[in-house]
Amino acid sequence: MGFSIDGIKETIDKIDDKIPDEVKEKAKELATKENLEKVKDKVVDIFKKDDKKDDEDKKED
Repeated sequence: MGFSIDGIKETIDKIDDKIPDEVKEKAKELATKENLEKVKDKVVDIFKKDDKKDDEDKKED
C-alpha cells in the first residue's frame, strides 16, 4: 500500500476543514502560553546561574 504526498495533504486538509476556528485559535493560544512559560523558565535559569557566578566572583575578590 503506497502513500502519496498529495493524498496525505488532501486528508489533512479535509480534517483541518472540520476543526472549528475557535478550537484552532484556542490551541494556538495554549501553545503560545506553553512556549512562553518554557522560555521564561530558561531565562530565569540563566539569570540564576549568572547570579551564582557573580556571587562566586565577589567572594574571590
